[in-house]
Amino acid sequence: FVTREEIAHLAMEGQSSGILTNDEHKMIHEVIQLKTRLCREIMIPKDKMHWVDGTMPIPSLLEFARTKNVDRFPVYDSVKNNFTGILSIFDVLSDVDNASKSAKDYIRPLQLVMDHTPVDHVLPRMRVTRQPLVLVTNERYAVIGLVTLNDVLDEVVGNL
Repeated sequence: FVTREEIAHLAMEGQSSGILTNDEHKMIHEVIQLKTRLCREIMIPKDKMHWVDGTMPIPSLLEFARTKNVDRFPVYDSVKNNFTGILSIFDVLSDVDNASKSAKDYIRPLQLVMDHTPVDHVLPRMRVTRQPLVLVTNERYAVIGLVTLNDVLDEVVGNL
C-alpha cells in the first residue's frame, strides 16, 4: 500500500517536474486532507437547510423543489418533532400516480453521522447506501446540519 504521505510527496514531485499542473496538485492535496476535515466543518447548518414536512402534498413539494433548486430533502415529522427520512424528487417524478400522495410516501431511510466524523468516512457510506446526503448530529443525536456529495466534492475541486 501507498501512504497518504507518499502520495503527497509524489504529487509534489509531479508538480515540480511539470507532470502535474498546479490545479491537479491542489486537487490531490485536497483529497488527502479530507481525512482531517470533519463533517461539522463542511456541513450546511440546520438553520440553512431546506426540508419538507412529511404531510406536504406532491404539487406543493414539486413547487418547493423548483424554487429551492434542490432534488433531495430531509423529511420532517412535525408531530414527532424529528426527521424521518430523505426524499428524492426523482422518486416522486417517476411515479405516475403521485397526485394523491404526500412527501412521506417517498421517504428513504435516513443516513446519520456525528459532527466529528471525518469527511473521508462519509464518501464510502454515501456510495454503499446510494444516498448522496447525510444528516449531521451532535453528541445528543440532535440534527445540526447536513452534508451532500456536492459539499464533499466542493472540498476537493472547489465550488461546482
